[in-house]
Amino acid sequence: MNEVVIAAGTFEAGGESKREVLQPMDIVTTAGATADLAAVLNTLPGTQTVGEQGRVFVRGGDGRETRTFIDGIAVLNEYSPSAPNTPSRSRFLPFMFKGISFSTGGYSAEYGQALSSALILNSKDESVTSRADLSLMSVGMDAAYTHAWDKASATAKIQYTNLTPYFNLVPQSMEWLEAPRSIEGAFAFRTRVNGNGMLKVYGNLNQSQFAYNEIPIEDPDVKVPVDLVNNYRYINVSYKNTISENWFLKTGASFSGNKDDIKIADSPSQISTQTWHAKATLEHDMSDRITFRFGSETFLPNAIEQTADTVLYIREFSSGIFGFYAEADFRISSFIALRAGRRFE
Repeated sequence: MNEVVIAAGTFEAGGESKREVLQPMDIVTTAGATADLAAVLNTLPGTQTVGEQGRVFVRGGDGRETRTFIDGIAVLNEYSPSAPNTPSRSRFLPFMFKGISFSTGGYSAEYGQALSSALILNSKDESVTSRADLSLMSVGMDAAYTHAWDKASATAKIQYTNLTPYFNLVPQSMEWLEAPRSIEGAFAFRTRVNGNGMLKVYGNLNQSQFAYNEIPIEDPDVKVPVDLVNNYRYINVSYKNTISENWFLKTGASFSGNKDDIKIADSPSQISTQTWHAKATLEHDMSDRITFRFGSETFLPNAIEQTADTVLYIREFSSGIFGFYAEADFRISSFIALRAGRRFE
């Protein structure tokens, strides 16, 4: 038996195909991961497993420091809500994407804000056949339909999940009042524009809720009911095209919205976040060994927290982040590549 090589990611210096280190079938066939993208990535070297959160951690820190991007455009609140000390799941279904790029080492200057790592999901191109799918599970069901045209396709999917049958079968350590349940809708539209151009629209809508009794450690006889209802929406628009023989354009924008309605005992509160992200990148092949790219992006996050007990308290935070980046890839030989970049925010 020859030596075994385990790769935790690849250096993005040789084109898109070099970056796609995981395929959708890898996600759904990884034992114990239950088709969850974050759970699969946590099996790779370089990540730290934090079992009670279920998120991807690279070099410790916080799960938000490993940000997710769909076709290069940022995703916020990419994990579903969960009760304390129970792992959350990634919101996105593996088969909506053709490849997943993830590296626990360095990454492009295109992604900033001092991230530990960048998880890039590359969505599928247009489908060539129309098809319908129906799945039945012990904890829910989902249905999807794809319609294909000559140079375009549209996909819609709806999924309902309810863990009540599973919780009735398997005893739980937590005292659940309502088992987690959710309904999710996803849609995608892809079309070719002006020959080589590709326009993609992707959206995700999700509502989930659960309720449980929280038992304080200092007083096990006390039970505090906690109820959470989460509403999430995300839309992503991206476009890429060849401007000339050696110039390429990639641009896009996204909106992420998340709202948690939380009720602890008789005290309601609401946390709402909204983030806009827009980015544009130009890439130039100076020769067969040197590629130069530069671009800019902007983030517009806003968060509002409302707590109503005897008095209504409102806290709001908003900011604007602008970034500019430039970098070059040098293919020194067939086996060695060098990337040098600079970013300003």
